[in-house]
Amino acid sequence: MIRTFIIDDHQLFIDGLKALLGFVDNIEVVGEALNGEEGVKKLKKQDVDVLITDYSMDGMSGYDVVKYVREHFPNIRILTLSMHDDIQFIDQMTNAGSLGYILKNTGRRELVEAIESVSKGETYYSIRVKEAILNKYSKKVNTAQGVEKSFSGEEVFFTRREKQVLKLMVSGLTSKDIADALCMSFHTVNTHQKNINSKIDTSSDLTVVQYVKVHHIFD
Repeated sequence: MIRTFIIDDHQLFIDGLKALLGFVDNIEVVGEALNGEEGVKKLKKQDVDVLITDYSMDGMSGYDVVKYVREHFPNIRILTLSMHDDIQFIDQMTNAGSLGYILKNTGRRELVEAIESVSKGETYYSIRVKEAILNKYSKKVNTAQGVEKSFSGEEVFFTRREKQVLKLMVSGLTSKDIADALCMSFHTVNTHQKNINSKIDTSSDLTVVQYVKVHHIFD
């Protein structure tokens, strides 16, 4: 069971999240707070696996909450749930220690996937968040020749199956969705993804997407 705590300054939104998660067998909402100050006080008294926090709140901001929780409760994994898809907000929260960042217009399926991923120590980003991060790095790393410096050298060879998985990864599909689309097992998809990451020498899906864009693999 993933014990989840919610901090948001709108009670109606908290109630909506609790209603969405109430039908999920492996996730339990064990607490809630309407502001950061109240939230960190309650966290001292409860066992929590995943904290879901907003960014924009009166008083203690989501950024301050993440920094405090990472310092005082290092075992709690953090998922940001925000209306902001600007890179400045995304950077602040991820740099502070939030493992995931999804938008408030997300559906239940993505919300559950995000909580499950973050609970395992994995990163999770909404598609629009991934695009914002990719756009930031694309502006920074392109050389005059249009090739990213850290990806210079010989182009990597991918097998036919790896390319199929890679194309769906770039489209923003989750591992489960890729498995369904290609009629593979979840384990097989994970194996292909690990091989892809190994060939590019990264553990980040965002870097994989960046590599594909830089080398125009599917253009």
